[in-house]
Parts: sequence; structure tokens; C-alpha cells
Amino acid sequence: MPSRKIAPDDKPPLFFRVSSGLKSIIGRDLIVSDFVALFELVKNSFDARATDVKIVFEKETIWVIDNGKGMSREDLISKWLFVAYSAKKDGTEDHDYRDSAATHQYAGNKGVGRFSCDRLGKSLVLQTRSEEKRSPIEELDLEWGLFEEDQNNEFIKIPVKHQTLEAFNLPSGIDSLPHGTILRIGGLRDSWNREKLLKLRAHLEKLINPFESKDETFKITLIAEHEEKADNSTRARIEEEPQAAPALFRKIVNGRVTNFIFSELADKTTRLEVDFSKDEKFIETILIDRGKLIYKIREKNNYHFLSAAGFKCRLFFLNMAAKQTFARRVGVPVIQFGSVFLFRNGFRVFPVGEEGDDTFEIDRRKQQGYARFLGTRDVIGRIDVHGTEDKFREATSRDQGLVETPAYLELLDAFKERCLKRLEAYVVDVTWQDKLDKMRDDASGLASAPARARVIELVAAIAKTEEIELVDYAKDIVDVLSERVNEFEGSLDDLRLLAKRLNDPKLEKRVARAENRYRELKEAEERAREAADRELTARKQADLRARTADEARVRAERDRAEVEAAYEEERKRNLFLAAVTSLDFDAVTNLHHQITIHASDIHSLIEAQIDRLSLGKPPDKETLFSFLEQMRFKNQQVMAISRLATRANFRMNSDVIDDNLAVYIAQYMTNVTPLYMDRIQINVGAPEKIFIQKFKPIEIAIVLDNLVVNARKAGARTLNVSFNFATKDAMQVAFLDDGKGLPASLKDTSRLFEKGFSTTDGSGLGLYHSRQVMESFGGTIEYRNPPSGKGAAFVLTFPSI
Repeated sequence: MPSRKIAPDDKPPLFFRVSSGLKSIIGRDLIVSDFVALFELVKNSFDARATDVKIVFEKETIWVIDNGKGMSREDLISKWLFVAYSAKKDGTEDHDYRDSAATHQYAGNKGVGRFSCDRLGKSLVLQTRSEEKRSPIEELDLEWGLFEEDQNNEFIKIPVKHQTLEAFNLPSGIDSLPHGTILRIGGLRDSWNREKLLKLRAHLEKLINPFESKDETFKITLIAEHEEKADNSTRARIEEEPQAAPALFRKIVNGRVTNFIFSELADKTTRLEVDFSKDEKFIETILIDRGKLIYKIREKNNYHFLSAAGFKCRLFFLNMAAKQTFARRVGVPVIQFGSVFLFRNGFRVFPVGEEGDDTFEIDRRKQQGYARFLGTRDVIGRIDVHGTEDKFREATSRDQGLVETPAYLELLDAFKERCLKRLEAYVVDVTWQDKLDKMRDDASGLASAPARARVIELVAAIAKTEEIELVDYAKDIVDVLSERVNEFEGSLDDLRLLAKRLNDPKLEKRVARAENRYRELKEAEERAREAADRELTARKQADLRARTADEARVRAERDRAEVEAAYEEERKRNLFLAAVTSLDFDAVTNLHHQITIHASDIHSLIEAQIDRLSLGKPPDKETLFSFLEQMRFKNQQVMAISRLATRANFRMNSDVIDDNLAVYIAQYMTNVTPLYMDRIQINVGAPEKIFIQKFKPIEIAIVLDNLVVNARKAGARTLNVSFNFATKDAMQVAFLDDGKGLPASLKDTSRLFEKGFSTTDGSGLGLYHSRQVMESFGGTIEYRNPPSGKGAAFVLTFPSI
């Protein structure tokens, strides 16, 4: 028999009952960190339009005092005492002056942040006054233990004491407020020693904005009177050790919580800035390397759920030099500061960015290829989004980041594809290829031909991507390289593509001219090598004939009369070769062969220019300067070879040798340089270590010659050469002279290495050639201020193999 349906009106509806145990579930059990609990209270102050929040620590009490809009009696009843209700979430909360920047969003909107007080202490006294005129001060007094006595008690039956006050009850030393909210948390559950207070300060520094300018509209101040004595001791140390001030400031508890200003390091890092355009239709990206713009691009925004979220990312790569500067200025190593932080509606989402946190799977990805990917130890940054709970919802525990909503999943993808990989492509393919770049805190390394070639390749790859618009790029870097560098041909192809893609006729013309010069240079070198090879072959044949003659002479002793005339004739023809056979014939022949190559090369290049002139095609200024610069370098090579040839104990079997570079430099400066350089005393320190390296002796000689010539031109009487192996995987050789030094008007010393720049009446090519030689095997040449302030100092840095 079917059951009879009971009419809805037959029985009254049932209702949930709420146990007093709910307090612990949404309070102490949910907020598992004292720091997170205070974060929640500070967020509430921010949302209440406060401009000043003071957190005061007494022996058994914490005060959180803000000058926000406060609450009326009605607000207390209908909002604060209404569990899990959030006026911010339902849209009834009034907006304030910060809303335009936060797209009308709030730092918190779950309606449970007030129970953070339960995590911190056993009791809470709340005082509040609304900003409305003549508003009284309302006070609530809660004992959290009452909710825990018997879980059979209903939540709404636990009494909350209430009274009206005439004046705020404040801790000593705190001025009264016209309006705002004051929380006095008593019966602290945990102790707050100095170490924990300093950790709180460090966490609060990263709560709002640790990367950009100070936010003067919202101040947080820590006050712990019992720590003043220790603070004063630290302040005294700062006066005694001003160089240690940044680190020591972080050892002071009391005072304004100042945001960490990352702009101080901006010019010492490689940074990527990614923003959505105002209309949200495009993603705009800027890459800057230690103050130098590399590129600016624009592409279509295909992130539907991230639209109108104000997505913004600032991502920084810190090399070894930047990490050292960071630790010195901030007082902690980068890894202890954190990595990539996430900010929702202006406040940090905890624990994203904490040491050991890998929310964005940066370290997991790096494990797939240590040398190909960046890890959390390499990058530091900030992601900003604004949005409602349906887009970006914090986990209820407040220490588990954001819930995986569609918008959050798009945020993860945007960070990985548009931020991390873009920065990674530059760092891994450009800067990491230079072993010595890790120790530079400026962009001087980008002036080298190999680095410029890598930047050209990167920018060209971006330019040929149809979906990306190249808005701007480093035009002084992305330009034609010297025809003599190894990377010339590859960069020329990239520049040709770039010129076509950007419709840049000027760049196309420069590429065409450089191509012609390069072709002439290669043809001249080929003809020179062929001529030298022919001469070498002839010499070897002559040597063979001479040896054959010697053998004939031995045989002729048995029949002297028959062969004497023939031998005498052959000996006359090979008199020079017979003489040199008593010396190191192979070494001299090799040196002669190389002189022949360079001399023939010079001859061919001159012939090419004569042919051009005879056809009525005079070279333009750029081509003529390039021609003369090549001539000078070729001539330097010939001079270097001739000097090496005067030392009978120097043996060179090929253009490139694999030997102790330190000893070579020391011996060259000691044994060779004095032969042609008078009026200057050269003191050479003995290298303490063996430094095996592949190098071209002739080109190293050119660098050394240029430094000595420059010192003599500057009137130096003494040049001291010293070796330093303190830098890991590198050798540094310092050249310090006592000459007149550089003119005071020269502020940018990097210009010394530019083609054609000179502080004397010289050609301005010596140091330019020296830099090219050093860059050819990954080394550097840098000017340093001399310790005494007199003379000039140059440092050569050679990376190990």
C-alpha cells in the first residue's frame, strides 16, 4: 500500500542549532599561526579605512589600535556580532579612497577574521567609536573560555558584556583617537620574546608592499616598551657601524614597520614587468637588465577569467652580486626573505612566497633541468590581482594560499608562460652564457660582442613571432657587430630579419654595408692564407732538398770527386735554411708563416680599397674607419709576432695553445716587454697558482702591449702587475700604474673601451681591441679606481675552462 504524502503544513520545519564549540573551529583551530592572526586584524583595520595601526605589546596583553571609521552600536549588533557575516562580501560596506586602486575589493571578506583574537589570547575587550558626530564609545568584553566550558551550550546563548564609555581606555603613551577601533587581547596563549617580535616585524614588512615605494596612506607601528633597552643598544651600534645599518635596522623591534624598498636594487638586477593594459585587451611586458632596457613587447590577452583583475607581475633575477647586495642591505639572505609573493586586493596571501614554499612549482620545474631553469633561490617577485571571492578565494585556514578557481588557474598559467619563462629565456640564454656575469652588478657585460649577439638573437626571435608586437628594444645593443667577431655571421642574419620585420631601412643599409665589408675581409684573409700556405710549402720543399743534399754529402764522402760540385751548388741555394736549422726551426717557421698571413691580409685589404677607388667608389666614413681599424689590428698582430720571435726559448706550435696562462703573462711582461718599452719600470708579481687555459699568445700579447703603451702615454714611470685567484673559477690580473690617470671630466669609464674613444691623441682603438680579444674567450677588461687615487688601474679577468 503506497505511503500517504504528508502535507507541508502537517509538521513545523526544523532548524540548525549552533554549538558554542563553533568558536574554536572558526577561531583558534582555523587560524594556526600567531602571525596570520595579526595579519587578519591588520587587514580589518585597512578595510576600515585606517591610515595608522599600532600594535602594542605588554607583558600579558596585545593591543591593536587603529584610526579607522569605527563602528556604531548598530554595526556591532548587525555586523560584528553576526558570525560569518561580511558586509564587504554582500556589498553593503561603504567604499573609501583606496577603492579605485583595488577595484572596489577588500583585503578580507569572510566574516571570521574577528576570531583571530581567540588564537592570540583568552580574552578580548573591543572599544570602538564611529566617525559619525557625537558617537559614543561602545565596548564589548568577551571571555573565549566561556565558549569552551560545555559544547552543549548554544553559541548564541554565551553572553558578551557591553557598555558605553566616555573615553577610550588606552595603554600609556598612546594618544586618544577621534574615532577608530581598539582591541585589547589579554591572557596571551604564547609568549612574545624578542626573536618572535622581530619575526613579526619581518612578516609585516612583506604584508602590504615590499617591492615598490612606501605607502604613506597606511602605516603600521610596533610598540614594545620592554624591548627599548635592547633597541637603543642596536641603534648605538648603527652609529658606530654605519656600513652595517641596513642589517641592524632589522634588529630593532620598536617603530614604524617600513616596507622593503626594492627600487634600491632595481638597477642591480634583471627584472621583468608584466601588466595588463587598461582595457585588459593586451599584455604588456618590459625586460630590463640592470637599468638597461632590453625589450618591450605587447600581445593579445587571452586570459578570460583574469580580465578586470588588474593582473600585474614584477619578477627579478638576482645573480651572485645582486644577492650579496640584497643580503647586505636587507640584512638577510634572499632565500630567507622569500621568493615570489602573491597579493590579493593589496594584501599578501600567506604563505605564498615563504621560504620553502613552491606554490608556482618553480623548484619542481627546475629539477627537470638545473642549468636550463630558474629556481626559487634565483628569483624574487610579486604578483598582484584584485577580485571578489568567486575569482580569488583564500583558503579558510588562511595559511594555504588561494583555492583553485578558474581565475586562479589562469593566474598560474600567466605567471609561468608570460613571466617566468620570459625572464628565464633571457637569463639562461644570455647572461648565464657569460661565466663572469654572475659577479657584475651593472650591465657592462652587455657591451661585449658575444652578449650582444645573444641579445640580437633573442630580440629577433621575438620579432618574428606573429602574435607579439615588438614595441621597443635596446637599439645600441641590437646593432651590427664588428666584422671580426665570431658571432658576426649569425647576428647578421638575425638583424636582417629584424630590419625586415620592423620595416627599418636604416638598419637594412647598415647590415648591407657590413656584409660587403665582411665579404672583403674574408676574401682578403683567404687569399692571404693561400699565399702563406704556398710559401710554407715552398719552404718545406726547400728544406727537403737541403736534407736530401745533406744525405748526398754523406754518400759523397765515398766518392767526393763525383758529387762535390753538385753539393756545393745545392748548399749555396739553401744557405739561409741551413743556418736556421741550427736554431728552433719549427718555431721560427711557424712565426714566419703567421707574419706572412697577416702581411698578405693587409696587402689584400689595401688592394681591395685601391680597386674601389679606381672604380670611382670611395668608401664612406663608416667603411673607411672599419678598414683602418682592421689594418691597425693586423699590424698589431705582426708586431706581436716579431716580438715573440726574438725570444729563442719561446715555442709556439699553433695559433691556439693550451698552457699555463698565468706563467705566460708573467714571462711576457718580464722577458718580452722590456725589449721594446723603455722609460717605464715593470714589476711583476709571481702567480701563486697554475691557471691552464686555451689562448692565442699573439692576441694576449696585444692586450698586454696596449696596457703598457697606455701607461707610458700617461707618463707612468712604474707599472705593477699582480695576480689574484680569489674569484672562484677565474683568474684576475691587475695593472696599476703611477701615471696621470683619467681626466676628472670622464664619469663613465666604460667609454674607454668604445671604438674610437680616446682621452689622449691616440686612435681610441687599443682598449677597444683589448676588449674584443678578452671577450673572444669569455674574459673581461675593466677600469678600476686606483687605491691611492693616483694613476690608473685595469683588471683582466680570465674564466677557467
